[in-house]
Amino acid sequence: MLKGKSRFWMGSHGSLKILVVQTGVGPDQALQAARVAITSFPVEAMVSVGFACALKVEMKIGDLVVGESAFYLNRNHTNSYRADSLLLLMADQASQEFIKNESRGGRRAVPRTSVFKGPILTVRRLVEDAAEKKTLACTTGAIALDMESAAIASAAADAKIAYLPVRAISDLVDEDLGGVANFLSPEGTLRPFKGIYYILSHPTAFARINRLRTHTAIASKRLGRFFHNYFYHLN
Repeated sequence: MLKGKSRFWMGSHGSLKILVVQTGVGPDQALQAARVAITSFPVEAMVSVGFACALKVEMKIGDLVVGESAFYLNRNHTNSYRADSLLLLMADQASQEFIKNESRGGRRAVPRTSVFKGPILTVRRLVEDAAEKKTLACTTGAIALDMESAAIASAAADAKIAYLPVRAISDLVDEDLGGVANFLSPEGTLRPFKGIYYILSHPTAFARINRLRTHTAIASKRLGRFFHNYFYHLN
């Protein structure tokens, strides 16, 4: 179903009722979608799921990040939102099972997935430059970077709802993504024509964008397999 600019799907996993919300890209859209979900449905807990940029050099594409907190970095202060302790505990249990399953036969050619825990930094624009990523890693203490987690966390905090961010790594701290931002407006909406025009005028950008597409596909599959375990713990 469509509510405002966001799409919603209802489902279940055993006795667990699940509401899936497609928030869109960026903190403004994520905050609006989270608020609509909270006011329109009987939400008891919120889990922010998506992609993130690694801020640790040992992270690989497809590694998972379980956020112990999510925060904005503002000019004068930092707003931080702690993840719910029970949701974190169940994520720890699901992570152990996930890693065990990943190491079993059938995926030996795929680099073993690691699960990291720590703070996630939310920013208002796509960070493409590797030097800027490294600066944020050094100055903030965050282990991953995204554009939605703190926004959803703030909506959950206002409503006193349990919250947990889980992200999969889709780009690395030392990786330049020059050109990808042309596909997004400042509000986080897709601008395909501007993006295509950029590629036509900067042909070398195609390889970077295609690499990111491949990386997000890997990250998406890892998230799916992780939540297959996690939902059992939530039932």
